[in-house]
Parts: sequence; structure tokens; C-alpha cells
Amino acid sequence: MGTSSDSAGSPKWGAAKGQATSAIAAGALTTAKIEQIVSSFVQGLQQTPESGLGPVVPEIPGTAPGDVPDSPTAPSSVPPTVPGGPAVAPRVRPGAPVRTSGHGGGGGRGDERSGGGGGTGGGGGGGRGGSRGGRGGRSGGGVRGAARSLAQFITTVAEAGLAKALADVGLISLEDKSPSEIASTIVSTLCGPNSTIDQVDLHNAMAATMDKLLGDAKEFKECELALEHAAPTLLETLATLFGNYIYERFCSISYANVLAKIGPDRVEASMGDIKDYISSKVGAISQEKDLGSINWKGTEGVTLVNKILQQTESVFTV
Repeated sequence: MGTSSDSAGSPKWGAAKGQATSAIAAGALTTAKIEQIVSSFVQGLQQTPESGLGPVVPEIPGTAPGDVPDSPTAPSSVPPTVPGGPAVAPRVRPGAPVRTSGHGGGGGRGDERSGGGGGTGGGGGGGRGGSRGGRGGRSGGGVRGAARSLAQFITTVAEAGLAKALADVGLISLEDKSPSEIASTIVSTLCGPNSTIDQVDLHNAMAATMDKLLGDAKEFKECELALEHAAPTLLETLATLFGNYIYERFCSISYANVLAKIGPDRVEASMGDIKDYISSKVGAISQEKDLGSINWKGTEGVTLVNKILQQTESVFTV
């Protein structure tokens, strides 16, 4: 692709490669062994970041005061370790690849919500929520900005129709598209960039929210009616989005810690209950505070997400 030379690998990779080679030779490269190798590798990178991940960038241009910047290697909402638990890589949940967006397409997470996994770039796949296409990026400000965009979009649908709401965000000629394609394009447009872990979590949360909103819609007019019906319960829809977002953060950050404590069978059997537990926590908060007023990228939002994730880990690792 035009690069003049290969990039040097991390000096931490040698030990991980040796462990993988030995496991293959012994015929014991199981899922548990892979997770152990990856966790050890990432722990080494975190302990000596400059030799593993390069020098720390002291400041990210454009970051507002009080914001906690996104990082593809150190998610913003909680530290990478939990007392008593291993340092882990984000999103090591089996069968849950991250989903990317853009003009080329994206895949689904392959979990209980989507119909299968896709890849980056080409065709894409998955359930209705998969972010495939769109103009890519009219929203800003993380989940709060996306929630504001979603509220404006649903309100416009109720007042002037789906075609008008789409046109207002730069989308046209979707009348002949399937509900899956319509939803995917809306998700990409309302959420904006999809490159960091936090942004992928936001896209997945919006996809799940849109999937619930559209229900069994089978064509454009049914999508319009479904979104119109969501207008009177807009606050409930936004609470669902925030709950889905924190659940996605759990999958990215806390899943591996819970997995290490209770094992794959119990954690997979608990995922539905975990999502319900997080939703109940967000619902309780929404009774006391306007969720849209919280700066989710600032200290208040990060502390809140961190608290819910830690509570979730405590409840489901007993």
C-alpha cells in the first residue's frame, strides 16, 4: 500500500509467539489458552508502554477541558485493570469482533443482537444494526451528541416525515432500500467517526437502539411509522441508548475480568441479565437526572460509567 518498509513488531511479541508455537505443537491451543496468551501480552504492554505501544502522546488537539480522550488501547471509562483481576485487552469476548463503519461497510458483532459477523471494508453483514455506509459523521460529542442527534431525528420524522429527517442529515434516495440498509445508514450518520473503541461501542449501542425502534418494519413506510411512534416516548428511547452504550462498554472493558473469575459458560449465560441490570441502573439515574445533561466524556460521565461497571462486575462474579 505504498509503505517503504515493514514496521517493527513490539519487543513483547517474542514471548507471546513462543507460547503460541508451543501450544500448537502440544495440540493445546484452546480458547482459554489463547485468552491467557493475549492477556499476558497486553499486560506486558501496559507495564512498559513505551517499549510496547510507543511514547505517550501528552495532548490530543481539539480535546475540550475536562474531557477524557478516547484511546484505542486504553478505553476511557475505567482503568484497564480491576482489583484482583488481570490486565486484559478490550473486546476479547469470543465471537464479538468490533464493528467498523464507513462507505465500504461493516460487520455485526455476531452476538445475540445481530445475525452474524462481517468484516471491515467490503460487504458487511450482521443484523439490522450493522453500520454499513452513510455519509459518516454528523454527530459529535460522543454518546451525548449522538443522543441529541437521535432526538432531533425522531422529532423531525414525527413532524415532517422520514424523507425530510433523512434529507436534513444529508441522506437521500433511501426509499427503495431495505430497513436494514436504512437503519445502518442512519446509525453511521448519527454517530459519526467509528475508529476508537469508545466510538465502536457507541455505534453498536445506537445500532441496538435503532433495531428496537424499527422492530419488524419491512419497508420504508413502516420504518417511518415506527419512528413516529417513538416520538411520544423519546426520553425512554434515550435512556435505552445510554443503557446500551454502557453495556457495550462492559463488553469492551469488563467482560474479560468477569470471564476470568466465573468462566465462559457462566458469563455467556449471564449476558442477558447483565444487560438488564445495566439498563435498570441507567433507568434509576434517569429518574433523578437528565441523562442528556451529563458530559459522558468528562469526569462526571466517566465516573458514572466506571461505577456501574464495577457494580456489575461485583454482582455477577459472586
